[in-house]
Amino acid sequence: MKKIILVFAMALLLFGLAACNKSSGDDFDVTVMNERMGFRTIEVDVVIPEAIDDLDDLFEITLDIARQTYNSHFSDIGTDHYTMTIRLYKTESDYDDRHPTYGSHTFEINETLSHPGLTTGENNLAIN
Repeated sequence: MKKIILVFAMALLLFGLAACNKSSGDDFDVTVMNERMGFRTIEVDVVIPEAIDDLDDLFEITLDIARQTYNSHFSDIGTDHYTMTIRLYKTESDYDDRHPTYGSHTFEINETLSHPGLTTGENNLAIN
């Protein structure tokens, strides 16, 4: 039963994310510098070498990264609760200095049985 609820929630989430997609067609190149899966945590460090001047674009980028990361670890996660943190950098040197230029965004995965799948959490994104 849990799997059916989880699959239904994922389908609903993916449909919702697809509905949020802008029609402008803005695509941004990103480079995943590091992706670590630990005990109940997933950390993703991403460099976005293009200048971002719209906070909504930054938010959409984190949603897409979260969705792709969740899908790639779906079988390992199962129904367990995880916290995913995505940190965004403007340059590789910012990544090397551990200075997330664009901030970070946290997601909860399978927060509760009534909230399976991805749930957006603390949003510390910023445009400098």
